[in-house]
Amino acid sequence: MTRAPTTRRFGTRRRARRVAALTVALLTGPSFAPTLLAAQEAEEILEYDVVIEVGDGGVMRVRESIRVRALGDRIRRGIYRDIPTGFPRTLGLGRIEAPFEVISVTRNGQPERYVVETVGGPAGRRGMRIRIGNPSMNISEGVHEYAIEYETSRWITFGEGTDELYWNVTGHDWAFPILSATARVSLPDVHQPRDLQVWTGVEGSTAQDAEVRWDESTSTAVFQTTAPLGPGEGVTVGVAFPSGLVSPPDEEQRAQWTRMDWGGWIDAGYVVLFVVALYLLMWRRVGMDPPKGRVGVQDEPPAGYSPSALGYIDQRGYDQNQLSAALVNMALKGALRIESDGQGWTLQRKATTREAADMLSPEEAALFRELLGTRDSISLTRTNHTKLRSAIRAFRSSLSSRLEREYFETNRIWFGVGLAVSVLGFAAVAWRWRFDINPVALFLGVWLTIWSAGVGTMAYRIVHDIRAARRSGDRRRWAQVAPIFLFSIPFFIAEIVVAGILFFMVPVHLLVAGIVLGATNILFYHLLERPTLKGQGVLDGLTAFRAHLESAADWESRQGTATEGVRGFQKFERLFPFAIALKMEERWATAFDEVLTAALAPGMDPRLFDRYEADHEGG
Repeated sequence: MTRAPTTRRFGTRRRARRVAALTVALLTGPSFAPTLLAAQEAEEILEYDVVIEVGDGGVMRVRESIRVRALGDRIRRGIYRDIPTGFPRTLGLGRIEAPFEVISVTRNGQPERYVVETVGGPAGRRGMRIRIGNPSMNISEGVHEYAIEYETSRWITFGEGTDELYWNVTGHDWAFPILSATARVSLPDVHQPRDLQVWTGVEGSTAQDAEVRWDESTSTAVFQTTAPLGPGEGVTVGVAFPSGLVSPPDEEQRAQWTRMDWGGWIDAGYVVLFVVALYLLMWRRVGMDPPKGRVGVQDEPPAGYSPSALGYIDQRGYDQNQLSAALVNMALKGALRIESDGQGWTLQRKATTREAADMLSPEEAALFRELLGTRDSISLTRTNHTKLRSAIRAFRSSLSSRLEREYFETNRIWFGVGLAVSVLGFAAVAWRWRFDINPVALFLGVWLTIWSAGVGTMAYRIVHDIRAARRSGDRRRWAQVAPIFLFSIPFFIAEIVVAGILFFMVPVHLLVAGIVLGATNILFYHLLERPTLKGQGVLDGLTAFRAHLESAADWESRQGTATEGVRGFQKFERLFPFAIALKMEERWATAFDEVLTAALAPGMDPRLFDRYEADHEGG
């Protein structure tokens, strides 16, 4: 025995108001006829009929029939249909992606040209846009019927005893009113659903201007609007039915969904792993340090090198301490005198340029030549800023040309390869997931990339100075690090704040990939640098010499030489430039307190150490 169709009506009040309005319009007579005629000639969707067949695994075959009136205004070459298919998970960790495939598209019963595009949406959502029509050909004015058939899945929630399907029938992106909309949901069994729901209006609306009925003869739930929908309005339906009518997805389907959901993380992971593997291969090929020699303790620095040269080799690059070491060493060799009047510093010539070239190392001679030239003296003030910068450039250039290739390799070309691969890989992932990115985030991302490079360099410098301070064991070295650290705090805060903003504006996998790739490049920028065999020999000697300087027992023995007067002071001043170059000047000077106190005997030149005395008395 066949049961009569079950019908429920929603939105009767709104429907009654519309009927009343229509009655008033009819009673007013011909004066309103032009208005009604104009309304009929507007571009609009006359009928929107959808048939949904639910199959095994929750796969839905959807056929949409859309009758539109085109007047050449907005509808010129065709229409497009946006279907949401991607939704972000909590905190943006992964996504929920629904499989989607277009089967056919027709216009007025004939196949029609179309393309499928990925588009972004609000709140991190995205979807597929079916753009229908020939971009180089306008359609005729009048009524056209478009038919779209596609398959999608993952819209059914499989529960305990009850499964639920929720489907946005029309979408909410139409710029035209929809005069009538109908949806038919066909289940694979004749059992009546446990619940049928419908919502109409803008997204999130709870209005229900539609009627719902269950046609048991065809096992179909039918939803029919009872009032036109305005632009931006749509229909969403819900069907709850007993578990078991639709088989759940199998393991193969679930594996496919997992790949779709975590595709961004998988792409980013591949890029990061490839970059790290590439850097490791390059590091093993060109960046590994030569084997270290046996290191003991030696009380003299490696022979044949100036203090600044040894500092350059030790740091594998230029450092401000190398300039200070060179000036002190030049003064000790008698090429110049360092004087202080309490207001600033002055370098006083004591040798001619030719004499300086004979007694100084090449880099010290270049510094001497650029600083003094034909002058008798130069004050280290802002008025001589240009001259000082030129002298420092000449000093650095001399160190670099003499030492870089012979004593260590920077391998910048290899690093450039890794950096280029990192940028291209990240750009590829970002392009693939570009529809998930807020446009403002593009600007912030570029800004943060440049900012991070500076912050990373600053962080590396601070860590380096902290290590030097710990190695020196002197509180005054910590006092020098503290202002730099305090100065850097706002930069680190800005880095964290902007990164936090980007966290909510871009996919998390892109943010994590950018941070990891940035850190990897900074790390291997330094790891790819390596000493040559000759450079490693010098570094072994420096390690032994530093061990000598750092030995606590050696400090005590040096302090015991204070009674030796001239001998103790001469040893102090001879090694003092090397201590400066190795960033141990404070500890070295502290160990010689008693020697320096006794250094006012005849034959001493206390003016060379005005800087030490001023710092020591102030500390």
